[in-house]
Amino acid sequence: MVNKLLFDAQKKEKSALDDLKNLNQKIDVREQLITTINLEAKSLSNEIAVNEKEVDRLTKKLTTLKEDYAAMIYKSYKSKSQQSKTMFLFSSKNFYQAFKRLKYMNQYASFRKKQGEEVVVLTNQFQQLKDSLFFQKQLKLSLIHI
Repeated sequence: MVNKLLFDAQKKEKSALDDLKNLNQKIDVREQLITTINLEAKSLSNEIAVNEKEVDRLTKKLTTLKEDYAAMIYKSYKSKSQQSKTMFLFSSKNFYQAFKRLKYMNQYASFRKKQGEEVVVLTNQFQQLKDSLFFQKQLKLSLIHI
């Protein structure tokens, strides 16, 4: 009977030690998980900061580009009349100058088109970066709340 009680006590002690070992192991794993999550959050914070700088840069560039494009369109509208283009060509002193003026008008038109396309591309790039930034912030918040 005493042996049985001694054996039961030893068994309970061993079981308690095993439970303690398991709990310590779970604590260690959780601490490693918390450390990893904190590292990921720091990494995301750095990436967010870089992307926010990129958003600011793109915003400034897009604003400047839109202002330049608007000014160019406004000036083009003011001198829009077909008659003034024709007069510009016919007022040339010779055929070579008329050819150069025509070439200039075509280059100007293609530049306007290219600048308009650049505005669209930058706007899309800006929106994608903003979406990426929003997703990263949501990911960071979800990591913090775990």
